[in-house]
Amino acid sequence: MKKWKRELRKKIRSSVEPYDVWAGKHAEELGRIAARREEDVEAGPSQRARRRLPVRIWLPAAGLLALVALTAAALVWNAQSGSSVGDLASAGDSVASEEETFGNGGDAFGDDTVTESAMSEGEIAALVDLIPQFSRFTISDGSRAYREGNGAKVMDTIRGEYETADDFYLIEARILYDDNFFFLNRYDYADLEQSRSFGDVTVTYEFMKKDQDDIYLYYALSESAAGRVYWRVESLEGRFDEWLEDTFA
Repeated sequence: MKKWKRELRKKIRSSVEPYDVWAGKHAEELGRIAARREEDVEAGPSQRARRRLPVRIWLPAAGLLALVALTAAALVWNAQSGSSVGDLASAGDSVASEEETFGNGGDAFGDDTVTESAMSEGEIAALVDLIPQFSRFTISDGSRAYREGNGAKVMDTIRGEYETADDFYLIEARILYDDNFFFLNRYDYADLEQSRSFGDVTVTYEFMKKDQDDIYLYYALSESAAGRVYWRVESLEGRFDEWLEDTFA
């Protein structure tokens, strides 16, 4: 059993490419994701489908529609009152600038505008002190993302594994420091359907899929006074409740 798990662990790890390599191979797919997310067979009303779109997609689109409406109205008013085209341009710029900002009031940015560096053992230890759940699994490595240009820290990511008598888990946890940073698949955490509370920690989660190697994938979002953590958990046997109990109880 342990030998089989070690072999499968190596297979999973070897299949994970660095993000820049993976993104280069899947540029076309990423473009389609930017227009619409993968269809969910259990999708509810259209409002739910709209909520699952990345904020950075539908919010600028709303701004564009508003700008078109403003332009049409201004053209009519211009014809009637003789106002200048310069006034129209100024009004349009105002609408666009308001619609392009969200999150903490700043501009949204994604993975293509950040750089990553490996975290030191001391930096990882500081994270474990901040988020006690990180002490419940073996941490293999960590990386820190900085925004290009100003060098501000935007996110920490740690990876590790956890093994029980009945299951084996690969774990990735992200701690976000800038709410305007939209890492790949962040919008999938917006509508997680199940929720549990463990003391002062609330965890929302959802089973995402079972891949061709029969690996179960779950997303979870934990929130507490210590902060918000975005979890990606892969499980060999699908015993996610066991992982929840062991990690947060």
